[in-house]
Amino acid sequence: MGRIYRLKGEYGRALEYLDQAYTTHSKAGPARLVNAAKAMNAMGTFRKEQDNIPQAIGSFESALKTYGKTLQASHPDVVGVLINFRNIYCEQKEFTVALSCFNRARRIYDRNLPSNHPNITILLNNIGNLYQQQSQLDLALNAYQRALAIYENILPPNHPDIVRNQHNISKIYIMLGDQKNRNFQLKQATQCDLDIKNPFPEPMRTIRSLSDTMDMSNISDSNMKFIEMINF
Repeated sequence: MGRIYRLKGEYGRALEYLDQAYTTHSKAGPARLVNAAKAMNAMGTFRKEQDNIPQAIGSFESALKTYGKTLQASHPDVVGVLINFRNIYCEQKEFTVALSCFNRARRIYDRNLPSNHPNITILLNNIGNLYQQQSQLDLALNAYQRALAIYENILPPNHPDIVRNQHNISKIYIMLGDQKNRNFQLKQATQCDLDIKNPFPEPMRTIRSLSDTMDMSNISDSNMKFIEMINF
């Protein structure tokens, strides 16, 4: 019911039903705590959509703690909450905190998923994006290359996901001043674009410059506590 009211734009009613669900599941005992955590995570999502960030963070923290009472710290369900945290901290340009969420999620996936699972590549690409935003280009390159290696193992050579990764890698080489590798990656990506008959090959588009950087030492005490919390 909560999701139905959300789709109708009636967030107050949606949150009311989710709160009822959370209370009911919580009182039902340990076997229902996972459902309670899912309800609280959904409440956080709805609150974020209303731009009520402090309450959204509170809901996500409550969901994470509830998961911790009933699941192992490496359970895949925890990843959904970590991704929600990441979205908030990225919007606040707290890239170091967002990165800690992704790295925690990656460790969970590494323990639970096959090494070539597509979900791992999604995380790696997002980790690469965050490193790039912090001008940590070598680390960004490593993340993109790891994602590309997985894609090349499970996808046809001209798949759009492979093309996108090659573009990401070529951008990093440009920033690093590595002309040889930059040209190779652009050639590979351009050929893939032509193979899939893309009328506007990505290499012809403007390569974005880095604009969001962050002092890695400038982390608030509250964010340090958060990083410690998600690594329970």
